[in-house]
Amino acid sequence: MLLMLAVVLSWYIPAVLKGGSSYLQDTLFKHSIARYSQGWAKVRPFYYYLYTFPVSFLPWAIFLPAAFLYGRFRETLEIRKKYLFLFVWFAVIFLFFSVSKGKRALYLLPLFPAAAILVGKLWHDLIFVSVDVIRRRWVSVHFMDLWQWVS
Repeated sequence: MLLMLAVVLSWYIPAVLKGGSSYLQDTLFKHSIARYSQGWAKVRPFYYYLYTFPVSFLPWAIFLPAAFLYGRFRETLEIRKKYLFLFVWFAVIFLFFSVSKGKRALYLLPLFPAAAILVGKLWHDLIFVSVDVIRRRWVSVHFMDLWQWVS
């Protein structure tokens, strides 16, 4: 956080010193806080992202609810904490921009990595855990039956 502040302030403080209080008012208050709270352009209802994000995340959006539930009901607390991090990442950004009056689809770009990791982990576990279960239950069990039959 300190490194980010150092980078941002290293150019913002000289810009404010050169531009004066009007630059500070425009950049900090008008283009940030006022745009978020009042929404001059692209004013949309609070539920706008509920249908915009899933369309943008297709076809993987179909699996996102299952990925949320899968992460919530994992066996160990350590694994659930990893999923909780991704869920909080997704939920905070989604809710933050949903509350804003002005909405654009590109504001939700930071959601895509979290959503992709959630869905990717779901698919990974479905494929590889299922293969292991099939291998243990069918291949090894039938191999053991065959071995007993031969001997």
